[in-house]
Amino acid sequence: MLRALQLVASRDAALAERDARIAALERDRFELAGRLGYFQSELEHARQTIKALEAPKEPLPSVPPAGPVFSPLPAEPESPRRPWWRFW
Repeated sequence: MLRALQLVASRDAALAERDARIAALERDRFELAGRLGYFQSELEHARQTIKALEAPKEPLPSVPPAGPVFSPLPAEPESPRRPWWRFW
């Protein structure tokens, strides 16, 4: 009978130790989940900041034409026009 009581007492102690260890692991898991959520939020904020600071992605400007930029002047200038009110 004494042996049975010792076995029951050691089993109860082992169960209590197991329950304490499970409780500690659950607390650690809850704390780590909170930290993970915090760091995920920080990462998302950093990504948004980087995206806001990036230069806009626009196509490169086209190559300017090789010829002259302005149209050439006519070879002979036009004769001056008379005002409409001058008859003579």
